[in-house]
Amino acid sequence: MSLLTFAGAEPDRTSLDANPFVLHARQLRPEFRLEDTARFDADIWPLTPVLLKNQSRQMSLRFVRIPARFRGVIKEICYGMLSGPLPHGEDWPAPESVYAWFGEIIRFLDWMEARPTVLRDLTGDDLQHYQRFLTTVLKKEAGRTRARAAVRQFWRWRTVLTTDRLHFDPRHVDGWGESKSQPRAGENSTSRIPEQVLGPLFAWALRFIDEFSPDILAAADAWRQRRGDRAGPGFHQSRNLRQALGVLLDEHVAAGRALPGLDGKLNKLHLARTLGCSRASLDYHRDLIDGAAAAVGISATTFFAIPITPDADGRPWVEGIATHHNHRNSLAALARHLHIACYIVIAYLSGMRDSENGAELHLMQHSAGFE
Repeated sequence: MSLLTFAGAEPDRTSLDANPFVLHARQLRPEFRLEDTARFDADIWPLTPVLLKNQSRQMSLRFVRIPARFRGVIKEICYGMLSGPLPHGEDWPAPESVYAWFGEIIRFLDWMEARPTVLRDLTGDDLQHYQRFLTTVLKKEAGRTRARAAVRQFWRWRTVLTTDRLHFDPRHVDGWGESKSQPRAGENSTSRIPEQVLGPLFAWALRFIDEFSPDILAAADAWRQRRGDRAGPGFHQSRNLRQALGVLLDEHVAAGRALPGLDGKLNKLHLARTLGCSRASLDYHRDLIDGAAAAVGISATTFFAIPITPDADGRPWVEGIATHHNHRNSLAALARHLHIACYIVIAYLSGMRDSENGAELHLMQHSAGFE
């Protein structure tokens, strides 16, 4: 192994403000005030206030995803990238790039978590082990290049780190990079999709998978269960159906929740499937249904009966996941978005090229709202 280059200067250990606003140096969108943004000690740093493009979605840095012993140094480097003092020769990266780096570095920290060491104790041999690990999880060279570049940020931003820091430039470690051999005959030599194109898509995809997929998958499970119960046990006695219907309607009234609807009318099919009866049998109990409808109304559409996870502001990210495929927030539409988000992450980490999947890239941009 070649001689490692150690840092020539100690980090700037000027103490931070007791608990600074992490976006204080950034331009905020008009609807946000600095005092409403995240401070350094927060576990979640929403980046939405500094996403100035209309097509940008909400995104946050969630430090609970970082192993506990590394949260301090990750907060320091993220603060440096967003508003802190800049190392010589560096500029503040775009918030989307900070979000993408945050997602990329988690792989490295999870790998570090299995090792009883911190950044300052890492050696060139450790990074060689990590490079070999990357070859087992990332098949494309472009993906491994991005993974190594994420680690090198600890060196590039070392002067703003006080809790821990990397003491040498990984570029000087033998075996850290990969040879730039000429492509073999028949190999695609087209450059990968530029980061400024795929980066915002990658940030959107990571957030969609991390924050929204549990609710979408729960709705998919409910849909499969409903299809499996389509025949239902049935109610052979009108008295039993009336009792079950009464209980269901009382729950809607007690919760102030409108009855399931479709195009402004009662969704009798959904109600019948919920009760395991036929639609026609509900007509014998219109008095109960009309009474409940008068109390709580009929919704414009029908949602799956699942709880919706709140976002960083404590509000549900969507009103509900609709059962009918024509609704903009239907299970069918959101499942397609989730499928596309997974494809984007795979494309980003594998170094997808323009000439390989042009149609898929156009579809991804349209779905994420970047057109």
